[in-house]
Amino acid sequence: MRHRRQQHLRAAIRIALARSLARLGGWPCASRPTFRRSCSPRKPRRFPSEWKHSKPISIPPPKAVLRRAATEVRPHLRETDIRGTITEVAQLRIFLSYSSQDQFEAALLQEWLETRFGSDGVSVWTYERDQARDQSNVSRRLKETVQESFAVVFLLSPFTIEGGAAQWVELGYADAFSIPTFILLHHVTYGEVMRAERNVPPLVRQSQCTPAIEWKSMEKDLRNRLDLVRQHETKGGPE
Repeated sequence: MRHRRQQHLRAAIRIALARSLARLGGWPCASRPTFRRSCSPRKPRRFPSEWKHSKPISIPPPKAVLRRAATEVRPHLRETDIRGTITEVAQLRIFLSYSSQDQFEAALLQEWLETRFGSDGVSVWTYERDQARDQSNVSRRLKETVQESFAVVFLLSPFTIEGGAAQWVELGYADAFSIPTFILLHHVTYGEVMRAERNVPPLVRQSQCTPAIEWKSMEKDLRNRLDLVRQHETKGGPE
């Protein structure tokens, strides 16, 4: 009982001393009942744990940034029509034609092409990745895509010879629009292609074919073709 009274007395003395210091302006936290609580630092505010796992909000860039990015790739384009600039920049593409059984090899070839030409604003179009599944007229869409490409890489394999009707159609589109085509022979020789007269169109037998093992050799020709496309567009003439 005596000890409890002493505690109350000490607390009253501390409160009286703190209030007197506050009147004199010497203690900033005198409204608190004890010195320990008044001088303790304020704890930092804690945020909900789910905020740490929340995804950042992606804010689309303003139109001025898109215009500047488009004109840096093609300086001759006007900055007035933002949709036109973006559409034309997207047409710097390489069309990759391959059989569905060669999807793994085509993915490696696509990755290499995008690595080498991605910095130039070039994209590689493939059916598995870029063709919309809800497209009503697939044939017309393939025709437009081939026409908008500046080069076609044609991966020819035994699967193409056995049942590559879709690839032959894509090759026909490239020939109709005079799109330069690079034919890579994958697991097939040129002699086997020449002997398969029924399943291979004459266009392939009359074209220059490169073994797929030498696929890096076409980089120089692709860059020359890209430079020619940009020169024609800079002058404003037809491609």
